[in-house]
Amino acid sequence: KKKKKELRKEAQARGPATVKSLPKKETILSQLTQDESCFRIEKLWEVAANEFSTTGHGYAQISETVDELARGNEICVMGVLENGETLYTTKEMLRLERDYTNAAYLACDNTDYIVDANFVDKAIIDFKEQYGFSLSDEQTKALRHVTQKPGRFQLLRGAAGAGKTSLQTAAKSAWEQAGYTVVGAAMSARAAEELEKNAGIESTTLHSLLARNESDENSHNDNRFRLGKRHILVIDEAGLIDSRTMHSISI
Repeated sequence: KKKKKELRKEAQARGPATVKSLPKKETILSQLTQDESCFRIEKLWEVAANEFSTTGHGYAQISETVDELARGNEICVMGVLENGETLYTTKEMLRLERDYTNAAYLACDNTDYIVDANFVDKAIIDFKEQYGFSLSDEQTKALRHVTQKPGRFQLLRGAAGAGKTSLQTAAKSAWEQAGYTVVGAAMSARAAEELEKNAGIESTTLHSLLARNESDENSHNDNRFRLGKRHILVIDEAGLIDSRTMHSISI
């Protein structure tokens, strides 16, 4: 009995359960596109419910918030699937994707990173001498594409085993002969390790690279991955990059 009285007194001292303030709508909107650019209405309910879970508010407030967001100006319809489901995105995500798409378009005539043909030719010869076999015609064509075509961004696509690693090795040689510093990055630490091991390009994760370049210049003693105008950044498995990270890289 004494124990129950003590517990009752403690409960009375604490008072009734408090209801916290509503989650910020900006937080909910940001969470909606954390993993994917588009989402279904169920995702909005899921994120809203998670954000409300510790506030003490019930279904009615969640439903009201979901309705306000769905009818508001910050969420827009992207299209309707064959099964009738509607896909949505946020205006923030549209802006991010528009920004880095425009950045790539505006930089398509940039000539700052074109490598002299003599350096590319020598890289092809050096590769054969070092590894005992030549690049294929397709690899050679792709090599000249990434090293001699105008533009700040170059895209290289190829299936597993197509010879991208050999191409990257030769490209690194051509870039370095032209006076550039070549660094690599990937979404995962394992992919970065493989890029460094197989292509000889010193690499790190994209998030680590971005953190180094966003922080104060003197906050790191190791500035190997601090990018400048004479750097070439090779990104492995670029198709896995989310839109926010792509925006940080491109802008």
